[in-house]
Amino acid sequence: MSHSFFAQDTAWAERVLAYEAGQALTAGELMAAAYELAQRLPKSAAVLNLCASRVAFLLGFVAAMWREQVTLMPSSHSAATLDALQTQYPELYVLSDDLVHHRAEIELPHVEVGMPSTTLAHTRDAKQITLPQIAPERIVARVFTSGSTGLPTGHDKRFGLLQFNSESQAIRLGFTGTERFCTVATVPVQHMYGFESSFLLPLMSGHAFAAERPFYPADIARVLAECPEPRVLVTTPVHLRVMLESQQNFPRLAALMSATAPLSPALARQAESFFNAPLFEIYGCTEAGQLSTRRSTHTTTWETYRGVVLKQQGDAVYASGGHVEGSVALGDYLQLHDETHFELLGRHEDMINIAGKRSSLPYLNHHLLAVEGVQDGAFYLPPHSERLCAFVVCTQRPHGADVQNKDKEQLLQALRSRLDAVFLPRPLYFVNDLPRNATGKLTQQALQALYAKCTNAS
Repeated sequence: MSHSFFAQDTAWAERVLAYEAGQALTAGELMAAAYELAQRLPKSAAVLNLCASRVAFLLGFVAAMWREQVTLMPSSHSAATLDALQTQYPELYVLSDDLVHHRAEIELPHVEVGMPSTTLAHTRDAKQITLPQIAPERIVARVFTSGSTGLPTGHDKRFGLLQFNSESQAIRLGFTGTERFCTVATVPVQHMYGFESSFLLPLMSGHAFAAERPFYPADIARVLAECPEPRVLVTTPVHLRVMLESQQNFPRLAALMSATAPLSPALARQAESFFNAPLFEIYGCTEAGQLSTRRSTHTTTWETYRGVVLKQQGDAVYASGGHVEGSVALGDYLQLHDETHFELLGRHEDMINIAGKRSSLPYLNHHLLAVEGVQDGAFYLPPHSERLCAFVVCTQRPHGADVQNKDKEQLLQALRSRLDAVFLPRPLYFVNDLPRNATGKLTQQALQALYAKCTNAS
């Protein structure tokens, strides 16, 4: 788009691109800081950018492109994953804005990314610096999913297709006018949803973003207040639920985005009413990126981005066209209305068969979370078992065996009116919290560990 950070038109250097603790940072200032960082980067084909601050991540991302290095974004930092990456990239190093933490966590060479507010006085004149032309076909990022072996499987992201992707999102969400938005995100920038919606979208379409990733409702409100209107909040269903329950006063929003898990119609309505702003759900996957959106309070049907088409082949659905490179098999059950509209039924691994009856874990979780007094919860099917269990976080934790048994029976009674008897959870565990990751997801490994902990304690 004409206002992209990479367009560098006459007004480019003075355009505010980011806010760090309320301080406005221009594209020119950030480009100058990225140029200085690029001079300090070691020779390598790839870099692991672990910067938590979106501003620091930007400096590392642009500096890596300057040095023609690919930014790697693995789904985990486990020893097996890092060993596999080091085997593929022997000169791999880490970009960090938290050296103490990351050096303790990862045994790789590290380069510190200083925040622009502390280094701008030493940078060159931004107007003398121009970003090299980046060929559309050039690979600038490689994102990873975990394969069946647990080792990372890489998916290349080309600069031109990332631009097309961001432009498609801006068009769909109505971010193409002269009004400039500022995004605040509760998700990490290294996650595909955070990378696209809170980083690439403003970067490629002339909007701004907040450096911070606030977690608690009070922090989210504070970061929003430090940004100018109109503001857009990029978040998840888990964070939405916590914000609504907090009754925190939030600054006015122009829009909300949600992804990483299906959003119930009830929660979508509550969020739109509470924030008095439209909420858009984003659907996609690591392999293909974001693919479609829906206004959850208006429809259950998803519509793909421009150029993206879906085709059924047996039980699988494949996405192609638009910003999608090649043909990508999706890990979800979709009911296609046509090539660009569909209903989302659930992930293949989330479909279960109990006593000959089929359902999906997201569907069961939706009904569990709809029960009054349930703050958070999840169904789980243990390995080699045909009996579901469930973990529940209550708004008021029940104490004592008699109270817990009574509350469990009341909860099961509420579920009986919603679910077939074969899907009732036996046993049901009350827990303090669920082991959700940074994007609010519950991995199978985390649920399995929680199940083992609960069964050992009982």
